[in-house]
Amino acid sequence: MRIAYYPDFIIGHRDNHLNKMIENDLHKQCPKQWYPMIIFLKKLEQMSENEWYDLLLVEQRKRHENRQIESLGNGMYEYRGKHNRECTIRIYFSVCGDIVSILDAESKTGGKTKINRARKRRKKTS
Repeated sequence: MRIAYYPDFIIGHRDNHLNKMIENDLHKQCPKQWYPMIIFLKKLEQMSENEWYDLLLVEQRKRHENRQIESLGNGMYEYRGKHNRECTIRIYFSVCGDIVSILDAESKTGGKTKINRARKRRKKTS
């Protein structure tokens, strides 16, 4: 699968505000959760579409609090880092064919969330 970042969605283009925020800001805010998140993104790049759907089936069978990937509806998904007192990394993305569109990301501490902004971005891109 190929990864593209909001707003330009140029595949393989790493000079993007969202990509820089994921690689720099999230690394500073949540270093313990950053490495597993990067490993997840690398694995996602190497997956086929069938492997992606198999992974979704496995995740849906897990209890809600143990899921790493949560379906948010309308083709949107959330990567959920392990819960931590300091912060929890969230990545909001959609999958269409073999393209993974990263819509937003955040270091979640408490109640603030960027999920609504990610949903608006998903509607703009569909």
